[in-house]
Amino acid sequence: MLKQQTCNKLHIVGFTTENIKKILIIKLAAIGDIMFASPLAFNLKKDFPEAEIHWLGDSWTKDTLKHIPNIDKLVFFDRPWFKSRIRGYLEIPRLLRKLRAQNYDLAIIAHRSPLAMRLAKLSNAKIKVGFVENGSNKYLDFSVKYDNSKHEVERNLDLLRALNLKIHNNRMIYEIDPSALSNMKEKYFNEKANGIVCIAPGGGKNPGLNMPLKKWPKERYADLAKELAEKGVRILLLGSKDDEDVCDFIAQRVQVKNLCSKTSLEESAALIKLADLYIGNDSGPLYIAAAVGTPTLGIFGPTDPKLLAPSGKNNTFVLNKVDCAPCYRPDQTVQGEYAKCKHDHVCTSHTHLEQFD
Repeated sequence: MLKQQTCNKLHIVGFTTENIKKILIIKLAAIGDIMFASPLAFNLKKDFPEAEIHWLGDSWTKDTLKHIPNIDKLVFFDRPWFKSRIRGYLEIPRLLRKLRAQNYDLAIIAHRSPLAMRLAKLSNAKIKVGFVENGSNKYLDFSVKYDNSKHEVERNLDLLRALNLKIHNNRMIYEIDPSALSNMKEKYFNEKANGIVCIAPGGGKNPGLNMPLKKWPKERYADLAKELAEKGVRILLLGSKDDEDVCDFIAQRVQVKNLCSKTSLEESAALIKLADLYIGNDSGPLYIAAAVGTPTLGIFGPTDPKLLAPSGKNNTFVLNKVDCAPCYRPDQTVQGEYAKCKHDHVCTSHTHLEQFD
């Protein structure tokens, strides 16, 4: 019934492959969220090969977005509560002028955020498709149920299914420049080893959310790195400036190559692609690793791997099975600090080496 209704409505507004000239994807979020939404661009380009696809995102995700193929133009907007509120709100009229000038035929809003809905509505896009918790939304032409039981990737693709569009690919996508691969291979892959493993022991922090609960303890990472090193495995530590303390801690105890904050995101992605395995917490690089095709081992705790962990036979995860985990639900948690725990972080702090196969 929903599909038939959708087709009828789209027909009324002239929805055909030929007359959809410009499409706007709205996804204001963290690196992992961007990766979950990356198949949208691929599938839309397949269904509308002549259309321009634009993406509205946070400026701090630029280094991720520019590596997602099939995006013709990036538009950035930093939400006011992440910076000076006055200056942030003053940027909204400028953004709307920019969006309206594009005359979008279709807007895909991969958010439940009221702000994202309003931006889509005020952009004057002809057709607006987005999520709702119940019923419909006055800002949308087509409301798609936000299904909390679905993996993030599949939930985002529901926005296209609601329009009866074909899903050609549900894999996350991140493209690396061949020169970056060549440079990283020359620099760091010229020594013999019984395999090379990239470990990113940090993460869990972005301008919208700080979630230290996601992190497996640095002592556990040091133990794991030591065990791997004793088997002749070469270890590359990766991370941002925020992760320097934990990477330095590990490097002081184990023979590793500590590249934390010494490589760009693309260079880190290149190193991961060249490696035999990636190990890390539930954070952006885990999803980039899966997107570039490297086998991954994700360490989960407060978040639900059934909804988030990379799919596919080369990707696995470990989760300490305790009654209180997973406790984090994006639909029930406001942005900000998520650090309260009454159980001594048992979901991550009590995850041990023997739980790894």
